Amino acid sequence: MKEAAPDFVKVSCTTLKADSITSYNKGKKRLMKILNGVRRVSITTDIWRSGQKIEYMVVTCHFVRDWKIHKRVLSFCHIHPPHNGLYVCDLLNQCLGDWNLTNKLATITLDNASYNDVTVKKLKDVLSYQKKLSSDGIFFHVRCCAHIINILVQDGLEEIEDTIGNVREMVKHIDKSSHMIKLFGEVLILDCPIRWNSTYKMLSCALEFKDVFENYKEKDPSYKYKPSSLDWIKDVVFFMCSKRYSLF
Repeated sequence: MKEAAPDFVKVSCTTLKADSITSYNKGKKRLMKILNGVRRVSITTDIWRSGQKIEYMVVTCHFVRDWKIHKRVLSFCHIHPPHNGLYVCDLLNQCLGDWNLTNKLATITLDNASYNDVTVKKLKDVLSYQKKLSSDGIFFHVRCCAHIINILVQDGLEEIEDTIGNVREMVKHIDKSSHMIKLFGEVLILDCPIRWNSTYKMLSCALEFKDVFENYKEKDPSYKYKPSSLDWIKDVVFFMCSKRYSLF
């Protein structure tokens, strides 16, 4: 770095950490000032696991200001396994209290994991006891539409799992060497099985190379994942049916 930019001064990890915390605190004060002027907010949460097998939870706040919908991330925290509904509820309660939003919460949206039913019930009980529950909790729990659609599509995908798996293994075979990728002219897309929209993208790309796949075996004797004509028809049907929902 010194050769590229002689005037560059290296910043220590301690300084970088301190500067990051200072920047965060300033941003938090600005956001709290905005939220203080908002009457009602809704929150959404999501939990996922990183490549290092560490689980995280994000809490996002949604609100209307000047007739425009806004959203801001309130919390992004590591959660310790095994987590359950009570544990998640405590984290959400702490987050709401930290941002002075306990008495402003209108709705909450989570995925359809079984422990989230306990989370909602417990949080609802706490707010009701504190007399901070909006509209007696009638609209408190909003199911996640995107997650419901994902579950429905995943059930449908099980009916053609062999077909999808064939395309998946075909893409893996092509992507395992730069020489094979060069023959196709671009990198193919490999899906993440639990994200059906990534399966849509994989098929979208694979269908463009349908004729190439048909003739590829002549160049590579080890290639054995050639989909049948019926497989391609099933792929096209799934692709067309899922196209309008691909944004989820």
